[in-house]
Amino acid sequence: MKIVLSLLSVGLVLTACGQSSSPPALSAYPPQAYPPQTTAPISAPATSDPYGATTPPVDAGLNNAPTTLGAPRTNVTKSGLRPAASNAYNAPTAPPAPVATAAPAAPKPAVPTESVAEELLRKTRETFDGIENFVAQADVYEKNDEKGAVRGKLKVIFRKPGSAKMEFLEHSVGQYKGVKLTYSSGNPQVQIRAGGVLGFLSLNLPMTDDKVKSRRGYRLDQVDTLAIVDRLAKAGTDVKVLGKTTVGGNEIAVLQYTPINHFDPKITKEMLGIDMKTYFVRIHEMYEGDQLVYSLKIPQVDFDQPLTDADLKV
Repeated sequence: MKIVLSLLSVGLVLTACGQSSSPPALSAYPPQAYPPQTTAPISAPATSDPYGATTPPVDAGLNNAPTTLGAPRTNVTKSGLRPAASNAYNAPTAPPAPVATAAPAAPKPAVPTESVAEELLRKTRETFDGIENFVAQADVYEKNDEKGAVRGKLKVIFRKPGSAKMEFLEHSVGQYKGVKLTYSSGNPQVQIRAGGVLGFLSLNLPMTDDKVKSRRGYRLDQVDTLAIVDRLAKAGTDVKVLGKTTVGGNEIAVLQYTPINHFDPKITKEMLGIDMKTYFVRIHEMYEGDQLVYSLKIPQVDFDQPLTDADLKV
């Protein structure tokens, strides 16, 4: 009976002994691919004299002409021009007309700017809110310094509001191939079914049971896609765009987080990869310093499939 229970536990799925080399970490990216937009200052257009630089001034040769009302008049005599005896007329000085002043325009409300990272996360939330289900294949890697590392390939089915099923298609420990499990958000139980010749047996365990937790002690509802979107794609998250990479031939924008109050206090940074076309999560990585200790990559995903309740059973 002990052998059956151990084969049925997810502890054998994600916390099994055995070493596996670490996948290439997303530690180096091309230079920032999303430079901030800049606007050159707008200056007044240059003007030029349409008549050419050599056009004489309009008053050329008229230096002796009176230019203001009330200027000294000139009389013509045989000896030439001489000033008149006196000014016979001075124009009355009228008070300046009052200048109407327009009321100051109300200041326009400031329009908040959205950074590239904020836009990517907003579109990721919108994508996740807009789908009913997805079926994906995922590559997983996890390392614990005491227990070593494991690697596997999963088929993942998710249906709203929070039902999930996982099946191991491959595993670095061969005997765990074919293990299936299913759970729902808010349900404290996980149902597990072993693969191979013991596939006719199933077992229910609490979500908090060590046999169900991952190799590093994570609950399934802490690291599934729903949890990733809820925790990392929320507004106000401190994040920066690190660069770009590809997964399954798809262009992925990579965002970097510096965790605060993380559910694993050993984690010093996280990476989130977002598909630039579908805005779906394709990468989730966690690091201790520069060491990659957890990786989830989704090279293939299909949305809104014709699922039934039977598709989510083990």
